[in-house]
Amino acid sequence: MPVNPIDALSGRALYAAIWQRVKDSFFDQARLAAIDWAGQEHRYDAKIVDDAAAIRFAKKSLRLLNDKYTCFLEPEQVVAKAADRVSEELLVANKVMEGDIGYLGIISFSHADIAEQVRERLEGIAHCRAFIVDLRGNTGGLVNATANALEYFIDSGDICYSDHPLGAKGLEERFIYFKPDQFCVLVLEPGVEPDLSFYLRKPAMIAGKPMVVLIDGNTMSSAEIFAAALLASGENGSIIAMGSKSSGKGIGQSDFDILGKVTLKLSCSRFYNPAGDWTGDDGQTVNNGIVPKIELVESDDPVAQVRAAASYLTDSLAARASQEALPTPDDARLAA
Repeated sequence: MPVNPIDALSGRALYAAIWQRVKDSFFDQARLAAIDWAGQEHRYDAKIVDDAAAIRFAKKSLRLLNDKYTCFLEPEQVVAKAADRVSEELLVANKVMEGDIGYLGIISFSHADIAEQVRERLEGIAHCRAFIVDLRGNTGGLVNATANALEYFIDSGDICYSDHPLGAKGLEERFIYFKPDQFCVLVLEPGVEPDLSFYLRKPAMIAGKPMVVLIDGNTMSSAEIFAAALLASGENGSIIAMGSKSSGKGIGQSDFDILGKVTLKLSCSRFYNPAGDWTGDDGQTVNNGIVPKIELVESDDPVAQVRAAASYLTDSLAARASQEALPTPDDARLAA
């Protein structure tokens, strides 16, 4: 069949746009160099006869990235993701447990209203003395919404740091941190004045109280951001993780519309915990998932780990009460 030159030009333009987006935005620029991404730019020019061929050969090139999260999305997937963000599905559960321990389970951070859901559920248990925050199976979601949800837990401190390739311009770096009355975002971009923004934040509802964060191998992405920030905010071991090692997915994806013809989901950012450590790329090359202080054996009974966390908190509260009841040196001097 003769090749239509207009179709061929359209396909080559589409392939070139996909190639350029990966070159500019893929999170691991060193990996691009290692696989000679530059050599893929014109590799299939002679074989691209239309848009369908462009997408087919682009998929071959994308496989070289060895990144399981970078892929093309079907139109129905794009629609479903947009609908999920505004869904009214309830993603947060709460319960007051024996011993005045509050349980908060967060299934996902994928909905735009997740911070509001967290606030509503916390209101019913904020009076409790200690808390279990269950992030098992939470694969993450929207980073900004995740940070907004953390406002109810943390009074002040670093939340997360991320970087995003900007092609030849270098890296954009973004820092999120809290002050008692402000949500702060610092953006650094090469050749541009630092952009420091302050937003009125929600008041912390349970900051400073003992917590156990339940995690497992399916605690991923922004859920790991949430867990790491919580753990960093605890003083003297008041907040610990229990369960099993988290996924180690410290990479974020964005959906890019390419010439109005295809949607590319591309891994285009790295996330770092408050200590500045990269969580990793879900074990593709690096896995720095959160290691719990207390490992728990996985069970068919999902409540077993919740009971173990409650038992730990009950014992911790009792130990603290006993310690506070001991006489201080000042008490001894007054008694004398």
